Amino acid sequence: MKRDFLMNELGLSKEQTDKIMAQYGESVNSLKDENKRLTDENAGLIEKAQHADALSGQVGELTERVGVLTSELNQSKLNGAVSQALISAGAKNLKAAGALIDRDKITFEDDGVMGLSEQIEQIKKECGYLFYDGSASSGMRHTPQAATTDGFVSSARSAAKLN
Repeated sequence: MKRDFLMNELGLSKEQTDKIMAQYGESVNSLKDENKRLTDENAGLIEKAQHADALSGQVGELTERVGVLTSELNQSKLNGAVSQALISAGAKNLKAAGALIDRDKITFEDDGVMGLSEQIEQIKKECGYLFYDGSASSGMRHTPQAATTDGFVSSARSAAKLN
């Protein structure tokens, strides 16, 4: 708004023009202040959104990593369960007997591992030579041995067990 317009075009007095311009100035300054506040607030929100996007990306990466680690943990649990079951069944060679296990048919449930013992029994029937039959054999059995305090089995104990 211009003073010339108010005084010349509308015919207002100098006093009236000054009052209108003062009121107009207050309104404009108020709007400028509000505009600055909203601009600053918007900049802060944009920064937060960019930070949230970065965090979202990190969450996605971490979720993917957790999935990979969970899969690896489940594979380790499966391998441990298979090895333990084969040892308990008297397998002579864990790799050879374990290669015949279909791991896709094994599931972990609350009451234990399902599908493993049936497979081991089937392998024992088809490939009995991979397992000890309970009679004296020349191979070593998978049995825990008494360890000395330093963690080694004494040769005298080992020799006594072989006889």
